[in-house]
Parts: sequence; structure tokens; C-alpha cells
Amino acid sequence: MTLNHFSFFPEVLLFSLALYLLFTNLRRAALVTDKGTFLAPFISRGGYYAFLLMGILSLGFLWRYSTNSEPLIFGVFSSDKLAVGSKLIVFMLGVPWLGLGAKGIRRSFQRENMRSFEYPSLLLFSMLGSFLLVSSSHLGGIFVALSLQIVPVLVATSLYEDKTASVMWGTKYFILDGICLSFFVFGAALFYGAVGDLNLKSIALFCQTAVQEGGDDLRIVIAFFMIFVVFLLRLAAFPFHLWIKGFYEASSNLVVPFMITIYFSVFIVLVRLLFEGFSGLIDMWKPVLFCVGLCSCLWGAIGALFQTNIRSFFSYNYMFHLGMVLLGLASGIVEGLQASLLYWVVYTLSASVFFFFWSNLSVNDQMLDTIDQAKGLGVKHPAFTLLISLTLLSLASVPPLAGFWCKLYVLKSLIPSGWIYVSALLFLTIIASFQYFHIIRAIYFSDQGTDIRITYEWRTIWTIAPLILVGFFLFQDGALNFIKEIVKGI
Repeated sequence: MTLNHFSFFPEVLLFSLALYLLFTNLRRAALVTDKGTFLAPFISRGGYYAFLLMGILSLGFLWRYSTNSEPLIFGVFSSDKLAVGSKLIVFMLGVPWLGLGAKGIRRSFQRENMRSFEYPSLLLFSMLGSFLLVSSSHLGGIFVALSLQIVPVLVATSLYEDKTASVMWGTKYFILDGICLSFFVFGAALFYGAVGDLNLKSIALFCQTAVQEGGDDLRIVIAFFMIFVVFLLRLAAFPFHLWIKGFYEASSNLVVPFMITIYFSVFIVLVRLLFEGFSGLIDMWKPVLFCVGLCSCLWGAIGALFQTNIRSFFSYNYMFHLGMVLLGLASGIVEGLQASLLYWVVYTLSASVFFFFWSNLSVNDQMLDTIDQAKGLGVKHPAFTLLISLTLLSLASVPPLAGFWCKLYVLKSLIPSGWIYVSALLFLTIIASFQYFHIIRAIYFSDQGTDIRITYEWRTIWTIAPLILVGFFLFQDGALNFIKEIVKGI
């Protein structure tokens, strides 16, 4: 068996477990007559840890022996460092949200009145789509992977038994995503008409030849921007961000961090498109991406100031951090790309840690939705609140936490573009950090307004994550070397 045969083992593992959980739990659900009965996902603890071990070992093996020159399935997919490293990141950050191992997350299903037995299967299919997406080096493969990635998440968003808004926004986003994918297909068709192939290397060669000859093919320009807009809309970058606030509000506290995780794979395929497929058009997309990133930072920083709902706050917070990532990408240099990738990984980790601890809070057996509901939390649960505060300080880029170093790398990559942009981003960072300190003030220095309860399941391995954010400066060189190896796949 060659490495090519083994390259899709992680995808086969995800697909097999998703089908097993789906059919097993559907059979169990059919035997239950009381609709109010809670069904936990049917998998033993040993099976869950075996799944984790097999996933990590297989991805680690591929990382060790993968090369950058092995096309798979007629050149549609690849198993380079960029693909394997991205799969490893998505797997490590996404698996905890499947609800298979953490009792605290299972308890959150009950508090939110969600049909939990379907949830892990849906997220496994979405993770499978993310794995295929980061491996795609062909516009046809990207289209299929984009569809497989997002549809299960939309269904998972609508799993509330008694929340109409979640079903409404799931349906709205499903229609929006359908329109979005139709634009992608039209752009891919234009590329096929001009190039005669949908492989990114063929498109890159055609674009470079067209630029060298000094001719602007209108089909290429239109096709590029149609595909480019699709990814800006999928990432909710300015000005295609209007759906993100309502979608976050209607989603569960468990779905939002998983969404942030799988969007890392969307960013990876955008990187592959820009630097591998459309590298010859860098003079075209670089200023557009720079404006989009700067406007996203501005809108996210200001919009977050007026939010009281925690998920609404994180929708604007996500926009601000997305803008920082896009600005690093718009620098057009390798250092900026490395800084953007590291920034997204650390942001995803910080947001995931925050939502894990937040999902363990409840008032009257209901999960917390607003910031005011957490008032006085630090008085009753000081250790728990300290971990949340460390995560918020990392998101606010307070030194010496991880968020500070990642933002420093992005700003450093923007220095060649001009100090005025660095100064503007520093000012926006100060504005964006205000709401983080507002949350810390509320949980430490406000009178307790409600009886906040916390589940004891929060005392898991997740408690190490805030300490990793604090001590990031001790191993940041190793993290940067890992990111540099990923970038070599382009």
C-alpha cells in the first residue's frame, strides 16, 4: 500500500463513524415513544478515545511522510503539507464539539432542548467536507467540498425543538449558500471556457501567461471576482457580513465555535486559490483584500461595543479578527501568510475555550445568552472565572498572552505597506478590546443578579488551554515552525 492509498484514511474514518452514529441512533430513536426522552450519542468512552487516537496517528503519519508533488484522483485532490496540517488543526479543534466525550457538552444538549443524537453525525459530515476542502486543488472538488461542509451545519443549527429563529436562519442561510454556490459554478464555467481545465495549476499558468502578454481577458476578471466574492460571503467579510449576526444569535453555544473551526478550512482554500491558482493576478486581488480586511476590522470593532447577547458580540468579534487575518494575507508576503494562519488558529482556540466554559454555565437550568446574566460570577466561582478571564484577555491581545503575539506578527507583516495602517489597526484594537474588559468587569465587579450554576464537568483537559494561551511565548517558535511547514505546501 502506497502513501496515496493511505491519504484518505482520515476521511474514511470520519465517514464511517458518522454513518455508524447516524444509523445506530436513528434505530434507538425509533424505539422511543416519549419525545421528551434524551438520547445521548451511542458510543463508548473507549470507542471515542480509539477514534481520537486513530485520527491523530493517521494525520501525524501523513504529516511525516507527505510531499508537495503527489496529486490524487486525477489531480482533483492533493496531500501536501498545507492540506495535512490544516486537517490536523481542524481535527484537534473540532472533535471536542462533537459531544461524544464531554459530559458537560451532553448536558448542554439537554439544557438547550436539542435533538442531540443527530448532532455528532452532522458535525462529522461537516468535518469530512472540511477535510476534502483543504485537500482540493481543483474547482470541481472545491465545489463539492463546500456543499458537504456547510449543509450539515445548517441542519445542526435547526435542531432546537422550540426555537423558531434557529429554523428560520438555517433556512435563510441555506438559500443564501445555494445562491453563493451558483456564483461559484458560473465562475468555474467561465474559467473552463477560457482555460479548458479546472485544475488550479492550469489556471495559474493561464493567468500568468495572460499577465505577461499584457492582455486582460474579461472572462478571467469576471470569473475571478465571482469566485472571490463567494469566499468573502462564506467567511462573512465586509460587506458580505449581514447574515452573520442573526445566524450566530439563532445558533447554539455549541455550534458557534464549531463554525469558527470549520471556517479555518474555508480560509485555507482561499489561500490556496490566491497563492496557487491566482498568483498571477496578485495586483488585482491584493488591494481589494486589503480594503475588505480594513473595513471588516472597523465594522467589527465598532459593532461589538453595542452588543449584550454573547453570540451577537462574538459575531462582531469574529469580523474584527477575520479582518486582521485578511490584512495579513493582503500583505502578499510569506511572513504575512504565516502570521494570518497562526492568528486564526490561536483565535479559534481562544473562542473555543471561552464557549466551552460558557456552555457550562446555567441560570434556572437554561444556558446563558446575555452578558448581564453572568454578573457576579467571579464572587461565587473564582477559579472558573479566572479561566474565562484569561481567554478574554488573550482575545483582547493583552501581553504576554497568545493573542498579543499573533497580532504582533500580523502588524509586523503590514509595516512595508505603511505605518498609517499599523496605527489605524492599533487604534481599532483598543476599541475592540473595550467589550472584553466590560465582560470582565461584569463578572468580577457587578452585584450578582441571578443564581448562576456551573456543571462540574468543566474540570477537564480544557482547563489546560487557558494556561497554554498564557505560556504561548515559551513555545511560539515551535508553533511558527509548524505554520512555516504548512505554508511550504503552497
